[in-house]
Amino acid sequence: MQVLGKPFNHRLWKLQDESPDLIRKTLIAYLEEEGWEANIAPLGPKMQSEFAISFEWLGVKHGSEQYIQIPSIHICGGLMLTRSDPDFEKIMDMPVDERKNQYLSLFWPESPENNPLNTGPCPDPIYPDPLDFGEIWIDMGDKRE
Repeated sequence: MQVLGKPFNHRLWKLQDESPDLIRKTLIAYLEEEGWEANIAPLGPKMQSEFAISFEWLGVKHGSEQYIQIPSIHICGGLMLTRSDPDFEKIMDMPVDERKNQYLSLFWPESPENNPLNTGPCPDPIYPDPLDFGEIWIDMGDKRE
């Protein structure tokens, strides 16, 4: 799920059809321009998501502190599948319970089942509780010189 502060940039659309070198260069440029990037379903394993988020985009300033807390987040991960995936029909033909057992969703931090962020397509509007979000601390290196 994403909250858009500006129109979505579709530059990564169909990027999986390009050469590995162009994919790498495009993702690096996208990260520099947008402040974040993530793999899209056809570029990675079905159950793996990878994000790169710039410190600048998060408002993290490198100073004298060794540990810096970034804004709290809620992560939901699961099956990343596109219609062009060779396994699409096989997976979609599975009974829902079997598919859910084989491709488990992950929520971090764990929160109750009725949390609106854990229910797939979100109702409009949703009211997430920031107390359910996790804290991430970044070790900026040993500052004791």
